[in-house]
Amino acid sequence: MVNLLTEEMRRERTKRYIRAVGDVWLTVLATSIALLGLVLIPVYIMARSAEEEGAQYLAAAVQIAERREQLGALQEMAELTERVRVVSETQRSRPYMSRIVQTVSQSASPISISEISLTAIAESAAAVTIRGTAASRAALVSYTNDLKDVPEISALSLPVSAYAGDRNAPFTISFRWSEPAP
Repeated sequence: MVNLLTEEMRRERTKRYIRAVGDVWLTVLATSIALLGLVLIPVYIMARSAEEEGAQYLAAAVQIAERREQLGALQEMAELTERVRVVSETQRSRPYMSRIVQTVSQSASPISISEISLTAIAESAAAVTIRGTAASRAALVSYTNDLKDVPEISALSLPVSAYAGDRNAPFTISFRWSEPAP
């Protein structure tokens, strides 16, 4: 087969062919990019929406946590207010209660008091129980003798088991407190 095209025409034809193939590829590429862009728009919108929903959920969760914390603080305040009311009411109706606590807390003996229980018996009398730990047996005896010297204290009892330990002896002392008549 004989090619009757001149060299120049063959080059021109090759250029057109390459240009046509390039144009097709560019058209396919541009169309693909446009389609991907169109597909990505809804994905972007959905992702943004999910992000906003997540932020709203997080804000709501933080708000709920803050409200629970506030509610807990308010409940704690209400409980403390009730305790203060009971203490002040007791203080008004039975002023000797603070004198009892002050008397049993003041001691030269090396003891540590862990609990003081007061039970009102009458308008001017109370049953008192003291629990604690004495550094030594001698300290406990000294503390008991100090309490016996207080005129308002009667019927003081210290179980014999309290004298069992030499060091760091736990003890429970019970007595009756009676206010002198005015």
